[in-house]
Amino acid sequence: MPAWMRQSRERIVALQRRQARKVKFSRSWRALAKRIAREYRKVAQRTDNWARETARQLVAQAEVMALENLDLASMTRSAKGTIDNPGRNVAAKSGLNRALQDAALGRLATWVCVKAEEAGRRTWLVDPAHTSQQCARCGHTDKNNRQSRDVFVCQRCAHTAHADLNAAANIADRARACETAWRQAGSPPLPRPSPRLRRRRTDTARPRLAPA
Repeated sequence: MPAWMRQSRERIVALQRRQARKVKFSRSWRALAKRIAREYRKVAQRTDNWARETARQLVAQAEVMALENLDLASMTRSAKGTIDNPGRNVAAKSGLNRALQDAALGRLATWVCVKAEEAGRRTWLVDPAHTSQQCARCGHTDKNNRQSRDVFVCQRCAHTAHADLNAAANIADRARACETAWRQAGSPPLPRPSPRLRRRRTDTARPRLAPA
């Protein structure tokens, strides 16, 4: 994600701090609320444009796309917990959640699927379990293989690689297995994900009486 995402978030935080010092629902408070909403809309539009253009470039470079089927809702869930059972490392988890949301992984994955379908190409969503702990060379899976955030060292065959590159190789291998199984099955039509429809707001206001 480009650097302007962090800059936009900092502007929104600064506006929210200014708004918190105003009297709620006052004229200045409402003016700041409009500026904050306008900043959010601008960020959403720029993020969508970035995700669409990035997806177009990725699809143009490959015949088959491979993505992890991530549960982003669970990954970005708050760690605050409850009063009786408070969470741990709340500040660190909040920072991680902001980084994941800034990366716009869900929006990018959606546009990759859309652009791949427009180009007549396939996208496989593979199981993300243990992709960062499995050795791409021998297949050995062990949590100790991940020495640090960036270093991967297999405890069995001593294969050493960047942790992200090793995980990407595992994702690609799982996608190749899906592609092979699909071709062996006769290349049947693949199901299309159904779009999530937005609920329309129903007008709950009282109907006006027609003039007599």
